[in-house]
Amino acid sequence: MPNLFAFIATGWELYKKQPVLNRITLWILFPAMWLSSILNNPVLSPLSSNDTALFPLGLIGAVIIIVLVSVGQVSTLLVAKRLLGHPAGRNRTSIRQVLKQSQGLIIPLLLTGVLRACFTFLWGLLLIIPGIMYYIRTYFYDVFIVSEHQMYRRGLRASTTLAQGKTLTILLYIIGMYCILFVPVHILSYVLNTILAPQAPVTYIAVHAIDSILIAYATMFELLTKTAFMKELNVPLPTINTVSNTQ
Repeated sequence: MPNLFAFIATGWELYKKQPVLNRITLWILFPAMWLSSILNNPVLSPLSSNDTALFPLGLIGAVIIIVLVSVGQVSTLLVAKRLLGHPAGRNRTSIRQVLKQSQGLIIPLLLTGVLRACFTFLWGLLLIIPGIMYYIRTYFYDVFIVSEHQMYRRGLRASTTLAQGKTLTILLYIIGMYCILFVPVHILSYVLNTILAPQAPVTYIAVHAIDSILIAYATMFELLTKTAFMKELNVPLPTINTVSNTQ
């Protein structure tokens, strides 16, 4: 199996061939990450304000974040699916086309994520290890939803089946991808917040913007490399093509 950098290189090649990924990242994922960082900031967040009138704004913001992240996740995986599963997917795609195709997948993705969290929690009540194992084995559920239209428990079972005998490999991949894509961003964010953020509210917002755009791109590349990794684990791509052609 290729190393982690080979998957990142694959993701980079896909990114260069699909300019629409920039639009998805900048117009959808970046606003979600920026709003999330503001809501999590004790200085800027209305959720931490003593003014109860601002609290509903924080809740509305949280809902907007969830929706935007889900739309960005589905849109990115749709592009990745076309690149890896369909030769025709190598053609350039507009963001309008991608968003139109993503409409019927957003709710299933959200609800399956909730279902996955519930199952992980229930397994974790027995022992911590089974909960962690279940979370790892269902890592590819979102790719199965988007690429094969296997919704809800079917998507979770498909990911679990794929992960049989490969749990440790997937765990090492997850850890490696996090260290390569996200740890440098968090370190830079910590440095910027330490040096610049205390100066004024404007610098708070600027620092959060820089941090958010880096996290947005890291998230996009993580989804691309996840799809490349899933293909390497012998995903039956003919099934993906067949399901897609029947939609």
